[in-house]
Amino acid sequence: MYAKKLKKSGQLAKIRKANESNFQRESNSSDPPIVPTTSDDIMEEAVENNSEVLLDEDAGDSSEPSDDGEPEIAFGNKPFKDLLRLWALSYNVPLKTLTALLKLLDHSTDFNLPKDARTFLKTPILISNQIANVAGGQLWYYGVEKCLQHYFGKETPATSLIALNLSMDGLPLHNSGPTEMWPILMSLPHLKPMPVLVVGIYCGSSKPDNIESYLRPLVDELNFLLDQGTNINGKLVDIQLHAIIADSPARSFLKGK
Repeated sequence: MYAKKLKKSGQLAKIRKANESNFQRESNSSDPPIVPTTSDDIMEEAVENNSEVLLDEDAGDSSEPSDDGEPEIAFGNKPFKDLLRLWALSYNVPLKTLTALLKLLDHSTDFNLPKDARTFLKTPILISNQIANVAGGQLWYYGVEKCLQHYFGKETPATSLIALNLSMDGLPLHNSGPTEMWPILMSLPHLKPMPVLVVGIYCGSSKPDNIESYLRPLVDELNFLLDQGTNINGKLVDIQLHAIIADSPARSFLKGK
C-alpha cells in the first residue's frame, strides 16, 4: 500500500533521482558507494532511514481504484440525511461516535437531525417482541407486505401486478458450532434493479424441526395477499407468486419429504 502511494504521488521518482545524483557525486570519491538498484530497494531504503516523504496534494485523485477494501458510496441525488445514514451503515460507525457527530451537527449547523444514533438509524427498539419460539428455534418474521412498502417508500409502483420469487435455504452461522439460519428471502423478478429482501429469519441449533411452524406466517400472509392484494401509497397492487427457489435438499425439506 505504501509503495502504491509513493508511485501515485511521484515521490518514488524523486527519491530515485536524488539517489542517482548522490551516486554521481560519490563515484568520484575513493570509497565505492552502495546504491539501491531497483525501485523497491530505493523505497525500502527510504522507509528504513525514516526519510520524510511529502505526498502531493492531488495524490489521492488518481483514477485507479482503491485497494484498501473500503466501500464506495453512490451519492446520487440523495438528501444529506440519507447520505449520512448510508455512510454510518457502510462504514460500521459506532453508535457513540455517530451520536457525538449528530450533536455536533445540531449545535453547529441548521440540519434538523435526531440527536441519538439509534433514532437516526431507525433501529427497532422492541425487536425482541417480534421474535417467536417456533420449530425448535427462533423465528423473526417481518412480512411480505412490509418488505414491499419499505422498498417502495413514498414511491407509487408503476405496475398494478407484482410477481414474487421466494427462496428458503439453510446456512451455518459459524464453523465451530451447530447454529444455523434459514432465511426467507424475496425478490421481484420483473422489477430491475431489485435487491433481495428479507421476509423472515429462522435461527436454531439445526434446521426447523417443524416445517408447518416455520412457514405458517408466510403461508397465511401469502393467502391473504394473493386474494386481496396490497395497498402501496394509495394504489391497489395485485400479488402473484412467480416461483419458489431452492436447491434439492431444501426443496425436499419444504415438501416435507
